[in-house]
Amino acid sequence: MSKVHLRRLKGGRQVDFTYLNKDGRMVRFRRLIKGSRKEVEAKGRELKRQADAKGYVPGYDDVAEERTDRLPMHKVLNLYFDQDVKIHNSASEINNKESMLRNHIGPFFGDRDIRDLRTADCLTFQAQLCRKPRSRKKGDRGKNLSKSRVNKIMGCFRKFCNWAVEMGIIEVSPMKSIKPLPVPEFEPKTWNEEECLRFLKMCKEHRPDWLCFFTTAALTGMRAGELCALKWLDIDFENSAIRIQRSVWRGIEKCPKGRRNRSIPLNNALSEMLINRREKAVKSEYVFANDEGRQLAYYSYRKPFDHICNRAGVTRIRFHDIRHSFASQLVMNGKSLEVVKKLLGHSDIRVTMRYTHSPNEAMKDAVNSLLPGLERQETCQRICQRTVKKRHLTLVK
Repeated sequence: MSKVHLRRLKGGRQVDFTYLNKDGRMVRFRRLIKGSRKEVEAKGRELKRQADAKGYVPGYDDVAEERTDRLPMHKVLNLYFDQDVKIHNSASEINNKESMLRNHIGPFFGDRDIRDLRTADCLTFQAQLCRKPRSRKKGDRGKNLSKSRVNKIMGCFRKFCNWAVEMGIIEVSPMKSIKPLPVPEFEPKTWNEEECLRFLKMCKEHRPDWLCFFTTAALTGMRAGELCALKWLDIDFENSAIRIQRSVWRGIEKCPKGRRNRSIPLNNALSEMLINRREKAVKSEYVFANDEGRQLAYYSYRKPFDHICNRAGVTRIRFHDIRHSFASQLVMNGKSLEVVKKLLGHSDIRVTMRYTHSPNEAMKDAVNSLLPGLERQETCQRICQRTVKKRHLTLVK
């Protein structure tokens, strides 16, 4: 049985003691009470006696008095998934959040009452995620979850806590003061123009059936899902433009990322290639369809893409990095970030700045352009030193 501790503070004295609540958990009680030392000490002992007897502090823990039933986490998580996640998210977002709720958040918190969650519990959850192994796949054995993955799971849990506050289930979010883990900025690999042309040339020789698909990706910066969902009615050949109105994820059509439609001007060479494809390809509403005229299966481009990369001997990148290369080449050609932002369909220019990367050659040229006279001066000094050395050797002889 713990003692009642008093501490003198501005405005009164703090009463501090611990007790067991109704769930058998040790709870700490700290309150500032006004009055003399004897009065506050007597009040503290009385509160301690009542807390030990009832499992809560009457008059101070009104929430505990009103609780007639528990709110276990698994029930509230199911409610959140049905009432919020399924309604306000796309198919891919629903799948990701369902995985995080089922595999990480739900198993950790289990049947705990959501009203008992504290910031310390969330920090413990974050620390456990950092020690959690990735998966049983061959390449992931012995590795823990990455910091970026931990941040995504904690972000999902933060949204859940904010939703619980909005619904009146809890008063304050326990995630309010928790910061994400520091993650180094991810810099994807990109192709320069020479590598891109080499890849398309090799594609024309070995996989001509995929040439139009990869050329469209390189000249428009479209995402893979947008390419697979592209229909002929989305292409305006008269005005030379492509309207991005839909995307696809695992066979499910949805709005483009960010729920924003956009229009991309057609390159002259790409326009001719698409016209030829419409005349010769299988009759289908989709621009890139399979042999049966149906929508191209998602991820079906991976094998031919990897095969052509190996043949061409270019830098090994992901298919999505073609989009990054598209943005990088536009910036290197002097196009403004605002134009690149509109072509990529970003809502914030800061996102566009993450997608644009200056090649090493450009950075070398930028550094070498500084103080050109200094380099000439040092070269002249070296020539003079050599001349003096030769003269010295001649005199010695």
